[in-house]
Amino acid sequence: MTRRRFPPAYLAAFVLVVLLGILPLGSLFLQAAGNADAVTAVLQEGVVWDAALGTLQLALFTTLIAAALGAPLAWLTTRTDIAGARLCKPLLTIPYIVPPYVAAVAWIQLANPQSGYLNQWFGTGTVDIYSMTGLAWVLGLSFYPYVFLTVRGVLENADPSLEDAARMSGAGTWRVLRDISLPLMRSAVLSSAGLVFMVTASAFGAPALIGTVAREPVLSTFIFEELQAGGPDAMARAAG
Repeated sequence: MTRRRFPPAYLAAFVLVVLLGILPLGSLFLQAAGNADAVTAVLQEGVVWDAALGTLQLALFTTLIAAALGAPLAWLTTRTDIAGARLCKPLLTIPYIVPPYVAAVAWIQLANPQSGYLNQWFGTGTVDIYSMTGLAWVLGLSFYPYVFLTVRGVLENADPSLEDAARMSGAGTWRVLRDISLPLMRSAVLSSAGLVFMVTASAFGAPALIGTVAREPVLSTFIFEELQAGGPDAMARAAG
């Protein structure tokens, strides 16, 4: 049995990517290892664990919102004859190209509890974007295209004859969705939801604009604040 050989260019590219990915992280670990006292001190502070818990909550809430929006929209635009289905794909993917930071600015204009347009129309304090729920909503609207595009791609490539056969056998829309469409979508939803979870956990722009005002710390803003504080131990504390 002959072994498959990869061209040298592929191997060189692989090594380059690994080095570019590992070297920066390795330097951070070395910074932390070289100042164990600073790392121990920061890990003993309650704020870092509050930030970790806030990151987990935000990632979970955002993932649920993105999946709840993206998966049904993908199904509706591929398995139903709703009006304007051809326009839905480009329109629904617009958030994919808009940075979450810009989306956060837009939602602050809309839902600032004091001066947002929604609160000017419906009364001051009716909608408050400065909360964990508001932050998750903004990020969920920004990241649902990950789910939408992944699930839509799976459904477009799946054989629709199974669903057609079920309908011809007398199954209703909801039974077809439950017994056939959802199993087809499950792996795509789970994989794209995992991607949304990771992207949310690393997000900085929207949490910096909304989370800091709402006093909802996450790890990304905590690390930034540690670096901004300066001092000889700033890098070690941030890396820890």
